Amino acid sequence: MARPEDRLLTIEAFKEGLINVNLNIGGQSTRKWAREKHWPAPLFGFKKTLIRKMLENDETFTEVLESGNVEVWIPGY
Repeated sequence: MARPEDRLLTIEAFKEGLINVNLNIGGQSTRKWAREKHWPAPLFGFKKTLIRKMLENDETFTEVLESGNVEVWIPGY
């Protein structure tokens, strides 16, 4: 599972289509959480939108991982 210091590795894996992102961990709606953060939360394409927002900078990446709503897996890591 990715850690906050793995953002650059996660970006590279995302570009190659190699990451696995699980949403709604712990029973809370990730879309609801994103809306509370005033992040984009479209009905269609939410997962990709969240991933792009998450990868914008170290702060957002850490915030998503520490929220407990999302797990990011990088195969072979």
